[in-house]
Amino acid sequence: MNPAMPKRITTYKQAKAANEIIKVQKSSVQLKALQASVVDCNQTRTQVYQLARDSREQWRQFAAIAAKELSTTLAVELSTLTDCLHQAVEINLQELGELSIRVN
Repeated sequence: MNPAMPKRITTYKQAKAANEIIKVQKSSVQLKALQASVVDCNQTRTQVYQLARDSREQWRQFAAIAAKELSTTLAVELSTLTDCLHQAVEINLQELGELSIRVN
């Protein structure tokens, strides 16, 4: 033992108190880690609805874009094909809109 180092005597009460302090600190660190991993339901719901709206608008634009290419390939009038594709897309979107997703 190094004579320059003072002797340190630890009592049972001191060791028990130190152990409790370490437990509290460990719990605090674990709580902070769990809080960082929690998802905000309102923010998630907002993002899901925004993605759904964006997807719906892309599908609606699809009818006009696809009709331009298909009308020349199929030799069909552009307005007729656009109307048919638009109706098909709207029916599909209506069916998808009937789905109910719950986030608890």
